[in-house]
Amino acid sequence: MDFGTVAVGESVDSTVSVTNAGDTTANVTQVSIAGGSFSLVGGDNTPIAIPSGGTYAVKVAFTPSAASDYSGQLTMLDASAKPVAEVKMKGSGKGHQPGTTAAANPQLTVSTASLSFGSVTVGSATTQPVTLTSTGTTAVTVNAAAITGGGYSIVGGSFPVTLNPSQSLTVQVQFDPSATGSATGQLTITSNSSTGSTAGVTLSGTGTAAANPQLTVSTASLSFGSVTVGSATTQPVTLTSTGTTAVTVNAAAITGGGYSIVGGSFPVTLNPSQSLTVQVQFDPSATGSATGQLTITSNSSTGSTAGVTLSGTGTAAAHEVDLSWTAPTTSTDPVAGYHIYRSSGSGVFALINSGLDVPTAYADNTVVSGATYTYYVTSVDYNGIESDPSNQASFTIP
Repeated sequence: MDFGTVAVGESVDSTVSVTNAGDTTANVTQVSIAGGSFSLVGGDNTPIAIPSGGTYAVKVAFTPSAASDYSGQLTMLDASAKPVAEVKMKGSGKGHQPGTTAAANPQLTVSTASLSFGSVTVGSATTQPVTLTSTGTTAVTVNAAAITGGGYSIVGGSFPVTLNPSQSLTVQVQFDPSATGSATGQLTITSNSSTGSTAGVTLSGTGTAAANPQLTVSTASLSFGSVTVGSATTQPVTLTSTGTTAVTVNAAAITGGGYSIVGGSFPVTLNPSQSLTVQVQFDPSATGSATGQLTITSNSSTGSTAGVTLSGTGTAAAHEVDLSWTAPTTSTDPVAGYHIYRSSGSGVFALINSGLDVPTAYADNTVVSGATYTYYVTSVDYNGIESDPSNQASFTIP
């Protein structure tokens, strides 16, 4: 450990790091200094346990009392007085001519050699401090603080500034990235320090994209057309995460008579490009047009709510009268087919099948709600002879 040349009566501190290269813990019970003008700073702090591979720092002061060369030794002992570590030390004292004053010794110490800002969202800013301390025996002048690198700046402070011995000044360095990706920079301090006119602090950080959740809904409207009362039909609505970060769909609510959401549960989080399909059902309970609204709420940056208009028409169910009869067994001629006659309440019967029906059954799907219909059937042989009418049957359509 070389302290170099130090003015007589002044004191310079230096730190030595002792590393345990052994396989077991080194237990230090005594730290001693041999040699005049060398001393421990802060005492020996024993006992000290240095684990295998670990490091312990010892600070030593050199205070020459005369213009001369000095040597000494730092020794660390274990409980058996066996040396754990030995460090040679040297330094020189420098005097001055009688009747003159000691040379000025301005010194500037910078608190760190680097700042790491980590990940910072684009468009936001964070700051970290750098402390400048006058550690010499006379005042030091900090002439300027300059910064380079995209996104880096100094917040507040003005230069030049003079710091008396032991006086400090804290500079705030800001990182405000304007783009994603890593960014490096440099803070350069210039002064009249005897240890060097410039001191640098390397700067590093990464700009990250701001959270941008976006939800896209596949359609703005659904038309169900005509749907028979009492029956149900469904149509899909697809929700897709189209942002750069996940989007949370908080709820899906529906209004309007006959409309409902089938399945699905909320809230749900969709990662970028992930989709969810919601089934919307229309089950009209009455005839006539019906409108409704599906409302999706989310944390999407494009809007917290999205709506889908719903429309459809409930229609009456189709009615049908199904007739069946027994073929005549007393006819002397074979039956070629049947005629079906219908009256709608006027007492006048009209033939409703355009040709002979061979089966002994007939479906009349031309009826309407609220009407009453009366039917009878006749058989026709191959000679075209028509039988007498069958018994009549009447039906009221609901």
